[in-house]
Amino acid sequence: MTRRPTHVAIPLLAEPAAVRQGARQGATAVMRTDWPDPDDLRPSAARTARRIQGWRTYCPLRRMLANPHTGIAAAHIHAADKLRELYDLARFGYSAALDPQAVHVAPAPRAGLSPAEMARAGAARALSRALAGYTLDEALLLAAVVLSNHSVSVWARVASERTGKRCTVKAERIRLIGLLDRLARHFDAEIDHEVRAGWRLSL
Repeated sequence: MTRRPTHVAIPLLAEPAAVRQGARQGATAVMRTDWPDPDDLRPSAARTARRIQGWRTYCPLRRMLANPHTGIAAAHIHAADKLRELYDLARFGYSAALDPQAVHVAPAPRAGLSPAEMARAGAARALSRALAGYTLDEALLLAAVVLSNHSVSVWARVASERTGKRCTVKAERIRLIGLLDRLARHFDAEIDHEVRAGWRLSL
């Protein structure tokens, strides 16, 4: 019986590049979409908030959500967004607050970690907990689709070349949905709280 690792480190991705609207997918691609207006909270507003049309980072899961036959649900996208946020915070951290009155002084001992450094460390721990139990191949699938924004068809082609075995798009999509189900269950309480508090927009 193969033992599952208790922790899988997602391979580091390339540094963020400038957005290229010509790219069809990947970390630098964008897509035309719409989302609820977070400022449409007036008492006289319609039953559903008005929607904003614009551009956003390409997300293969949101593309799949438009087709009910893919099996992708809103819970999967919320879980994927949560994983992206933790990964970005754990890797890049928060920007330091700008203080116009700051002056340069000689280096001196600090009392401890800054709030931004503590948030980054906390995100790294939360990311490790979220990925606990995933095999390396499962983590690579999540990284390719969720973090690198590649389609399942691209993943299937790359996986076939890497393993020497034929990986079909249908089989890999079913496997991805299973992984996202597990991720959604892991983040369920946090996401529900964030949606109710208005910190995360409903889809």
